[in-house]
Amino acid sequence: MGDGQGESDAWLAALVEQTTEAIATIDAAGRISWANSAALAMIGVGRADVVGASIVDFVHPDDLGRAAVALEGASSGAALRPGLIRLRTGGDGWKLLEVSLSPIRVADDSIDEATHLTMVVLRDNLLQEAHWNLLAALSTGESFPDCVDVFARGMSNPTDGPLAITYEDGGRRSVAGPIPPLLAGVRADGQFDDRPGTPWVDAMRTGGPTSCTVDELPSDVAEQARTIGAAACVVVPIADPASSSPMLLIQWPPAEALAPVLIEALVRRPTQAMALALQRRDAVRRLEQMAHHDGLSGLANRERFFEAIGEMAAADRPYGVCYIDLDLFKSVNDSFGHPVGDAVIEAVGRRLRRLCRPGDLAARLGGDEFAVACAGVDAVTLESIAARIITALSAPIAVAEHVVEIGASVGCALSTGGELSPSVDHVVEAADAALYRAKRAGRNRWSRADEPVRRSARGFHRSRLPATHHLGDDAFDEVERHA
Repeated sequence: MGDGQGESDAWLAALVEQTTEAIATIDAAGRISWANSAALAMIGVGRADVVGASIVDFVHPDDLGRAAVALEGASSGAALRPGLIRLRTGGDGWKLLEVSLSPIRVADDSIDEATHLTMVVLRDNLLQEAHWNLLAALSTGESFPDCVDVFARGMSNPTDGPLAITYEDGGRRSVAGPIPPLLAGVRADGQFDDRPGTPWVDAMRTGGPTSCTVDELPSDVAEQARTIGAAACVVVPIADPASSSPMLLIQWPPAEALAPVLIEALVRRPTQAMALALQRRDAVRRLEQMAHHDGLSGLANRERFFEAIGEMAAADRPYGVCYIDLDLFKSVNDSFGHPVGDAVIEAVGRRLRRLCRPGDLAARLGGDEFAVACAGVDAVTLESIAARIITALSAPIAVAEHVVEIGASVGCALSTGGELSPSVDHVVEAADAALYRAKRAGRNRWSRADEPVRRSARGFHRSRLPATHHLGDDAFDEVERHA
């Protein structure tokens, strides 16, 4: 760099023109007098389309009043914070950009004040906008998959490459973002791609961020990565409180040199944002669990049970209801105390969950009253379930030094579906009436609405557990030891 004024001016002009900061100038009349290459590229227009044009031609009509006030304030010497303004792009779309205004002060009295200029610095706000959009989605109660997809797509851009986010969801690996599952470490069947040497496997194994070049990937992954212009892959894991497998941020930059830069970027704000989303999902799940489940037995509560049979009725398919009442349960609390009684309730919950088929729902309605909603059953299947309930709940339960044997009475009712099927209230009332018929007939038996009472072969008694007697815990006809 020389000492002459001409060389200095040329150097400064080159510096402003070649900087990655998008810079333009606006004169006192609101016309754009100059823009560097970065500014032109940011809004996708040519220099001839910008120089001499009014800001009215580029600022969104809804933002124009605010922009004019800010421009006047800046030219008057006000120190302004950066603001968000929508500017027209070359494709006739609108782009939200961060705009900073500051007057250019020239220490030369010979220059007319009317020629004084305001410098405009434009910054792409897409990454910050992605975070704001995520927070907005979370605060308005959007579903977790929608929130994550909003963030993944917002973080995808031509400079850094597309971003995918994968996480465990009901035993499968879900993918959010504009990337096919193969490039997100997910097979076609929704399971994790656990081939050794892939960056997602390394991130899972180490628990830390990792990266590799496209050439280091399996051939099928590398081929698809090249089709999207990727040169490298970056993977950052985030602990998921609801799963032993972490969430993964997977980005595909167009240049290998970007990989370490993206690792540093992703492990900061994006990781914090997704950790917040995961914590919210876990908190919502816990609240839903508390709202829909009984805290002692772990079964669905009364409200969820009636929701479930309402859903079964709305599906217009056969369903059945088994109402269950534990026989003489009060004597357990009276003889051994409420802690033993609570342990019995827990054991009943485990046993009912075990005998439920896919689609069935076991619930604790309150106290020692339980119920099972049975989806898609006929009379024979419903009677079989009732008999299994009697057998399961007759098996002894070991609690500390006690063995408690309880019985159960079951009343069941069936809805066959179709236009002539009874209402939910009618089915429930019929099951309740059948239950009390079983109770009056001697307990430890089951009855189906409008059918004879069916008696269980097992009796009812309680006994103490001999100190030297070893008892199994993995079958209904053996004593279940309470942990």
